[in-house]
Amino acid sequence: GSAVRKGTTIPYVVHPLGVMNILLEEQFFDPTISDDVVISGLLHDLNEDANVSIKEIAEKFNSEVSRVVENLSEPEELKKNPDKRGTWKKRKKLALAMMKNADKFTKLVFCADKLDNARSIKNNLASGVDVWKLFNASKEEVLWNYNETLSALKQGETIEHTRVYQ
Repeated sequence: GSAVRKGTTIPYVVHPLGVMNILLEEQFFDPTISDDVVISGLLHDLNEDANVSIKEIAEKFNSEVSRVVENLSEPEELKKNPDKRGTWKKRKKLALAMMKNADKFTKLVFCADKLDNARSIKNNLASGVDVWKLFNASKEEVLWNYNETLSALKQGETIEHTRVYQ
């Protein structure tokens, strides 16, 4: 069957398209954002969720697209661990540590991903879906992760002045 978003009948493809759309809007206000960055947003989950290798992404697109996607992908050993709930905090802490020192474009795609996910949570809550039971973490942990994300994206090469961050 076709992939759907957690606990919904919404096709999964809506998420990468949403991330791409957020980045396209940002690109309008910041011409330093290349089409490669926008495409990275569209493809950001391919390595992690669809087992498409970084090498394949580099071959089909280019090294900038594959670099950003790789920056947003979990390390292989964590990806292979079936205990998603048990490794949740460790996976999030690793991503947050990586984001603190990431370049602006990686941060923008990461932020667009989180923004689209947050909008999805908000929409699900508004329509009465108990979203919190769909996560590999508690509501408190999910909210902790969003707050820590905002903090990480301000460090190093900050993106706090961007529309996607605000």
